[in-house]
Amino acid sequence: FAPSAADIALAAEIIERAQAAHWAPIDHQGHLHDRASYRLYWQLLERAQATGQALPDSAQCHFAPSLQ
Repeated sequence: FAPSAADIALAAEIIERAQAAHWAPIDHQGHLHDRASYRLYWQLLERAQATGQALPDSAQCHFAPSLQ
């Protein structure tokens, strides 16, 4: 269930750009993204973090380190 490195990088990039746009819709590589797709990419990053995948620095700051 772990996402691929490419999916993680894409999700982190979209979330970073969305946050910079104050969560307004953005155009990324010719595709429109809004809060619905932000939710999808956020969940992908959560799944990556939960499965021990490395997150880009831009995404890592959104997740508290695991207390395990």
